[in-house]
Amino acid sequence: MSRKILTLVLSLTALAAGARSARAQQTTIDDFSTGPYNVSLRDGQVTEQKSDPIGGHIVGGVRQTVFTVGPDNRFNQPTTLHISRHRPMIIDAGLKSPWSLYLVYGVDMDGQPKPLNLSLAGSNKFRICFDSADLTISMGMTIYSGDTNGATQTKAVVPVPSGDQFYVDFDFSDFAPTGPNPIDWTDIDTIVVLFQAGTATQANDFGVTSIVATNAK
Repeated sequence: MSRKILTLVLSLTALAAGARSARAQQTTIDDFSTGPYNVSLRDGQVTEQKSDPIGGHIVGGVRQTVFTVGPDNRFNQPTTLHISRHRPMIIDAGLKSPWSLYLVYGVDMDGQPKPLNLSLAGSNKFRICFDSADLTISMGMTIYSGDTNGATQTKAVVPVPSGDQFYVDFDFSDFAPTGPNPIDWTDIDTIVVLFQAGTATQANDFGVTSIVATNAK
């Protein structure tokens, strides 16, 4: 092979590798493959921290869950949060059971603030990947860089009629600032993800397989 052809082949290989790297770029916030947890509520609130002993599966190494079922649970039906190893995070909600779930990243095992100091440079969105869902879910995300610089975004998540997997994107550009200064995407300290009932029946059942920051289209 001539030197000219060899140089061309190597250049094309490098370009292809660079393209694959750009397409694959993402940061795992949580893939729910560790930190198992199972709790069922009819009324009340439970806050719990679970660690990531392996590393790389929960950003910052700790997932805090704040799981609530309100007192106006008309039929006293339980709503259950399941997190099992290598399975989706599942909410199994009772009929007219007013539930909400916050996932908080940027705390320690005592639930005290522990800044992530996370750079998301190169990403342009958070992507929440669902295994499936049966009803509309009300979602929100809030992020902080520093103590006071926050931004938030909310949306209604409508499942696909087929019951198949789908994802929902929270574009960085759509976050509305709540603090005095813009978010520093190279130094994110806290990430909060909210799921709550999005219909009058409040009987939402769904599974989430992962939350990532990515630049994927």
